[in-house]
Amino acid sequence: MIYGALAFTFLLTGLGIRSGTLIAFAAVFVATLAATRLREPAPPELDVRRELESRRVGQGGPVSVTLRVTNTGESLPSLVLADEVPRGLAVRSGSPRQMVRLAAGETFTYRYAVSGRRGRYRFGRFEARSYGFAAEHVRLAEHTVYGELTGLPPRHAVEAVPLLPRRTLLYHGPIRAGVPGEGIDFFDVREYAEGDPIRRINWRASARHENRLFTTDFERERIAEVGIIVDGRLGRNPIAQGVSLFEYSVAAAVSLSDSLLADGHRVGLITIGTGLSWTFPGYGKRQAERIYTALANAAEGDSAVFDSLDSVPTRVLPASSQVIVISPVGGDDVRALNVMAARGYSVVVVRPDPLSLESPRPAPVREAAIAARLLRIDRVLTVRELERVGVPVVSWDVKEPFEACIRANIPRLQIWRARRVLR
Repeated sequence: MIYGALAFTFLLTGLGIRSGTLIAFAAVFVATLAATRLREPAPPELDVRRELESRRVGQGGPVSVTLRVTNTGESLPSLVLADEVPRGLAVRSGSPRQMVRLAAGETFTYRYAVSGRRGRYRFGRFEARSYGFAAEHVRLAEHTVYGELTGLPPRHAVEAVPLLPRRTLLYHGPIRAGVPGEGIDFFDVREYAEGDPIRRINWRASARHENRLFTTDFERERIAEVGIIVDGRLGRNPIAQGVSLFEYSVAAAVSLSDSLLADGHRVGLITIGTGLSWTFPGYGKRQAERIYTALANAAEGDSAVFDSLDSVPTRVLPASSQVIVISPVGGDDVRALNVMAARGYSVVVVRPDPLSLESPRPAPVREAAIAARLLRIDRVLTVRELERVGVPVVSWDVKEPFEACIRANIPRLQIWRARRVLR
């Protein structure tokens, strides 16, 4: 259209002032317009393949995306390729858009690198635009090339958390079972019985009695079944500076599950968000990877069914097992946790503090100060009420490393466990 308008303008002006130069310019634009009509672009016929360097990437780490585009049709003198980057991923190097000249049968390969936060990202749409002479005509072709990338949460080692489940498993582990057997801690001295190992004879006690031998018993150590519940309800997880408190809960769950599995415990996972996701309990490195992948894909949200901790189906957790709830619990969650403890579960709450997520304000307004004070009061009352019903709470200031929080709370949890034993 622009070439026709220019040709018409130059022609009228040249005829009006009788200028051969302007009429010649008009002829040039007429020839250009004719060329654009005669040389329309061929429709792009392409074979597109996308390859991801890895299907899993650590948080912040770049992953390379490779596109191989083969022209299976006519030659394309001007071709613009554009790969659609999933929302939430950032391009670190290269570009998902390229402009090339692609002859028939020719293959063009290009790369770019992306990174993103924890989550699941799906690639799909790829677009190609073929331009004609002077870009007057455009042919569009869209391709769907599926690919999936999982952004993994951070992984940090923490010290072993003192546990006191109401029931242990038969396998050897780090938990004192309160009965004699294989172990390293002294339990009792009793009279020697046939079949007792000679190395366990207590010679000092036997020397005090004639014709009697005594043997030393050690306390049996076993493993536990542990269920980790991660609370992803939107109403419980505020967002500050684009980061949700749920991300800290996920990081804590990764660290705890790795530590517990390394100690030989049998660990399962429940996440609450838009729905309920459950990872069946298991052992070892494979279970660690299952839980790691489940937490990488976990998403927070609201659900009409799983809107409170009351709705968590505790039947999926082994009876009398240890339950670790990672949640910024409030006063209305006390009842659910109390019921869980009454059903025979040994419950520990890891509470990421919502107030620690927000940046301190230099001069807070009166309303904000009152709201913050009310939240602190609710936190104190919630913690006191939970500990009154036998549920210890580990409060975590998310500005501090989680491993430092666990290390500081281990003595308190050991005292709590000793009280439970005495009861």
